[in-house]
Amino acid sequence: MADMVWHYIDLVTRHASHLDRQHWVLLSVVVLGLGMLCMRGFGSRTNY
Repeated sequence: MADMVWHYIDLVTRHASHLDRQHWVLLSVVVLGLGMLCMRGFGSRTNY
């Protein structure tokens, strides 16, 4: 089980090392957007 987890961590870090600035910005926007949607689903009282 631990070997499989380390395999996926190695895979992700290998792909992340090849990203350029434009891809990092796009990935950050997508992660922040998903985070906002998830926080809204967990009972956030503010209206977006």
